[in-house]
Amino acid sequence: RGAEAIAVLDEAIAVSPRRPQFYFIAAEAYFNGGDEARAVEAVRRAYELAPDYPDALTNFAIILILTGQDDEVEPLLLKHYGTTEVANRRYAEAYTRVDRFEKAIPIWERLVAASPNDAELHASLGVAYARAGRPEDGIRELEQAIALEPRFKADGEAIIQGIRSGQIR
Repeated sequence: RGAEAIAVLDEAIAVSPRRPQFYFIAAEAYFNGGDEARAVEAVRRAYELAPDYPDALTNFAIILILTGQDDEVEPLLLKHYGTTEVANRRYAEAYTRVDRFEKAIPIWERLVAASPNDAELHASLGVAYARAGRPEDGIRELEQAIALEPRFKADGEAIIQGIRSGQIR
């Protein structure tokens, strides 16, 4: 079924090669199908078509992060933002997904600093800290998330227990 979807997307791109949205959808299909190189090229093309379109930049940076191409991510972020530590949740999530905590944590920290009452951000930072080998910092952030959002108590305490037992690292 994935191959059929890709064939349809390839046909759509052939008919309308200047529509960035088709490239985004194709990139997701390629990536999910394990073809990282085609995914990167599809998002690169979307970005080239619309470099000032925020989703084109974000999607391009994320696919580069997910495929380990930091040599291209950093100049791209510097060009558009003047820094490589952009306070963008999607970038933090991408770096966390590929265990690049040295990149993810400063972004999560900026996000938390900008929104100190956001329990989800504290929880995400806490998990990143724990997975990066900083369990005490992780527990502190998760406790803050629980304090901010009492409905998170059971899940937060389960994560804290996982950190303390060594299951989460």
